[in-house]
Amino acid sequence: MKHFDKNAQYKYTKEEIRQIKEHVNIVSFIEKQGINLQKSGKGYMGLCPFHDDKNPSLSVNEKEGVFHCFGCGASGDVIEFARLLLNVSFKEAVNYLAYYVGVKLHADSKSTDSKDFEPRSLSAASVEANREPELTPEEEEESFTDREKQEALKRVVEIYTNNLAEDNQALKYLKSGRGIFDNETIRGFNIGYSNGNLEQRIAPGSKDERLLKDLGILNDDAKEVFKGCLTFPIISEKTGIGEIYARAVNDNRRLKHLYLKGSHVGVFNEKAFKVYDEIILCECIIDALSLFVNGFKNVSCLYGLNGMTEELRTLIKESNISKVYFAFDNEDKAKEKAKEYSKEFNLTSKWIELPAGIKDINEYFVKGGYSAEHFTELISTSVLLQLKEDRNFDYEEQLTDVSVNYSFHFEEYVLEVKGIPKKNITAPLKVGIKATYLPSSQFQYDTIDLFSSRSRNMFVNATADLFGVSRDDLASYLVEILSLIEKLASQRVDSSENSGTGKEKKDDLTEEEIKAGLKFLKSKNLTREIVKDMSTTGYVGEDRNKLLAYLIATSRKLDDPLSAIVVSRHAAGKSMLIDTTESFMPPEDVISITSASDQAFFYFKDGNLRHKFVTMGEHEGMENIEYHIRELLSKKEISKMVPRKNEQGEIETVIQKVQGPISFVLTSTSTELNEENLSRYLVLYVDESREQTNRIIEHQNAMETIKGQSKKVNKWIILKKHHIAQKLLKKVTVNNPFAPYIHFPTKKLEARRDHKKFLRLIAVITFLHQYQREVKVEFVDDRDLEYIECTIGDYRIAYDLFMHGILQNTISDIPKMARDLHKAIKQLRGEISTKEKRKEKDVLFTRKMLVDHTGYTFAQVRNYMRVLEENEIVEISNGQAGVRKKIYRLIEEDLENINLSMIPSPDEMLEKIKENEENR
Repeated sequence: MKHFDKNAQYKYTKEEIRQIKEHVNIVSFIEKQGINLQKSGKGYMGLCPFHDDKNPSLSVNEKEGVFHCFGCGASGDVIEFARLLLNVSFKEAVNYLAYYVGVKLHADSKSTDSKDFEPRSLSAASVEANREPELTPEEEEESFTDREKQEALKRVVEIYTNNLAEDNQALKYLKSGRGIFDNETIRGFNIGYSNGNLEQRIAPGSKDERLLKDLGILNDDAKEVFKGCLTFPIISEKTGIGEIYARAVNDNRRLKHLYLKGSHVGVFNEKAFKVYDEIILCECIIDALSLFVNGFKNVSCLYGLNGMTEELRTLIKESNISKVYFAFDNEDKAKEKAKEYSKEFNLTSKWIELPAGIKDINEYFVKGGYSAEHFTELISTSVLLQLKEDRNFDYEEQLTDVSVNYSFHFEEYVLEVKGIPKKNITAPLKVGIKATYLPSSQFQYDTIDLFSSRSRNMFVNATADLFGVSRDDLASYLVEILSLIEKLASQRVDSSENSGTGKEKKDDLTEEEIKAGLKFLKSKNLTREIVKDMSTTGYVGEDRNKLLAYLIATSRKLDDPLSAIVVSRHAAGKSMLIDTTESFMPPEDVISITSASDQAFFYFKDGNLRHKFVTMGEHEGMENIEYHIRELLSKKEISKMVPRKNEQGEIETVIQKVQGPISFVLTSTSTELNEENLSRYLVLYVDESREQTNRIIEHQNAMETIKGQSKKVNKWIILKKHHIAQKLLKKVTVNNPFAPYIHFPTKKLEARRDHKKFLRLIAVITFLHQYQREVKVEFVDDRDLEYIECTIGDYRIAYDLFMHGILQNTISDIPKMARDLHKAIKQLRGEISTKEKRKEKDVLFTRKMLVDHTGYTFAQVRNYMRVLEENEIVEISNGQAGVRKKIYRLIEEDLENINLSMIPSPDEMLEKIKENEENR
């Protein structure tokens, strides 16, 4: 570094600072400080000197003359970089850079006291504005634009969120002391912490300082107002940051709750009013966040008990809100205030009664130790404050595994009904009932049959006598209750039946989840990442089979999905392949079957099978439903005629249909596969080699170590990423420009089925890459048809999988296990020939010798040898076909070879397309 007198003080003008920035190349300056920068895109990347940087996180933009660290957050211009690197004030950094480039500054006669030095400004973009001459009193009376305020608030919020991430004590208070434990929620709501370091970033007397004083971030003495507080910004999608609520971490502090200057602006969790028709209102943000992290996303809050703003009032009135729950502090004045607020809206309003001794919602979860299930019960027993004008009563529904409980709220009564079936409501309908008369707080318990007028009347008479009220109201209430119960049960049935109709389902994915899913789907090495993730979650080796199984499962979303049979010996890992693939698909899209009765598939409600990934265990267990599955795969539906009674009581025949399509995968230990099945399935053979066994054993050993245990934690993150990605895949037409050039050998009839499977495999690979493909439009049949197009990369993946992992398994008459045994025979024969110095054709062998050589069981060798014998690949040499010990000779050196050269390789495909374009 050049020598300079850091104690010397100089005056500098705005123009001189501009000259310094103009003459100092930020990349050259940083590299001369011993920091290596590498070109990355339009900028440079290197190791950040301001924190312990292991991977390059320092980004430098030479054109703009600025830097930013993605690790520690440091950013600014070349002056700021020098200030941080030299650990000096702003003036000292300017002095140094002036010497560095030879810009002459004029000596300053002012004191060299450090308080006159200018620290880093709030943002690099405002450096020049901060260096203006002192303002006159008239100029001090300045106003700031909304844009300036938003930029300043955004930077402040960013600083506070970074502070929280680095302050263990503040984080502990937030997570343990306040129960806001979820990192996603903390990031999503930009929760931060003010530790006082903002003061050091603001130049005294600067425009930034005046702006932050105007906002209320700094007080008149330029000290942070929120110092020592957790900060909770209120952010609107339209207007940005409107308010910051601050809560002191130290409970001994006199002022525990602080806000920005001026009136409150913004509504906490504003998007809840767009998504839900019921809203829970709390007194403060921390109470609302306590509910949010416990799963109650339909929550918002006031700015304290008297902090109902006009903005919040308008939002409640103009949104599709039908019911408001008040979850205020547990005190009488809060309940009275809730009643007062409820009168402002023509909505059903209810009061959530906290247990005695519990102060507020936050204390309910943190100190009280109550769970989300407990709070759900509080909602079901909440007190009615007001009914919407067009309603006679309100109700709460609580689902259990097999039944539904309701709490019906009338003006003077609460009727709790328990033990109602979720659906298929039939007579008799015996339920438990508790009636509470609110004016006197009397209650009555009983068991009645809601379908029996006699049972209802007996209950009404006994209850009316006890309460001293008219029977008419109670009788009419029971009829209304029964009517609503039937209606809700019917809606549940309809919802269940329509859940699998193939219509696009709006999944509740957060913006962060969608971003993560799209990042994965846009990965340049998408298929490689899929294989890597399946390996990380525990399935080692078999890369082709893993990718094939994943693609087959993904194809369920297409109109013509793929299906497969996975074949191997017992304990070879076929179930592991299926289980792993299932886990990577959204659970609601997977149907796993261990066994099924003859008519089982006909009892799926219409639509519940559509676009599902269906798996079944051993092939031997599915003979009774084999035909139905084949029909589902071929015709995409099954149907049968059944006799039923019509509404007039007459017997009539109706056709019962169940719709597909489905992607179906089953496992088998048999090498003798049904020809009918082969035409519909891809056949995957599990790797039974000793090398694969070694991989599995090494993996099992590794998983018992600490490093291996940590991978188990990451598994759920990986699976969630894939579930999100699968949900983001949408129906789209795929155009295959390579199809006209693909020809299969016609020697065998099987070419017809295999050709179609190959085309479908290419289509699903393109479908999986849809976020990396341009959406094109073509006018077809009087309408615009949107589609994506296969690339040569898609074809390359499909070609590799099909030629090396599928085609030989289906086009050959000899199963893979028998082909593998043929290879083992040739290997054994070669070893014996070398050892005994005999010609290979004279070497004889027994099944016992093959068992010892291959590690196969005797039963497997016997079965595979039978296949080779029937296909005249081997012959019995000892002439005693009936004896127990058979001696064999290999008579066919090479198995049937099918000429596959007519299926173009990716490079040949490119040549064909090129030739076609040249001949046009």
